[in-house]
Amino acid sequence: MGDWPIWHKCFSKEKLVYPAANRNKEAILQVLKRFIIPDVDENHTVFLEISSGSGLFENAGAYLKSEGLMITYGPYSKDGVISPESNVSFHASLKARDPSWGIRDINDLEKLAQKNNITLIDTIEMPANNKTLIWKKK
Repeated sequence: MGDWPIWHKCFSKEKLVYPAANRNKEAILQVLKRFIIPDVDENHTVFLEISSGSGLFENAGAYLKSEGLMITYGPYSKDGVISPESNVSFHASLKARDPSWGIRDINDLEKLAQKNNITLIDTIEMPANNKTLIWKKK
């Protein structure tokens, strides 16, 4: 695994934890506390570290209850712009491994969400050049 980036080493283990998520636990917890009501059952809210594509929104559209939240965390581009340079490099490394991989653009995710009755209700800047996106099913 010598040439593989650090994130792959984390994904190779039994527990899938991206290093930035681990380093930013407190900031992520503060965002979750703003949006999560203590008595909401597990079928009402879905927590996902950013993944990315149509399957994520199709499943959320099918399984979230009305008014249910989906919270995603990770690096995102906006209007096709990826920043800072560390995210540009990360995006390039993903694309080199598989052209269908890469940092997702918030605008593209909003289009996928709308097709599945989901709306982006908040974007929160996080440490380490990441964002938390709060999505809500209509």
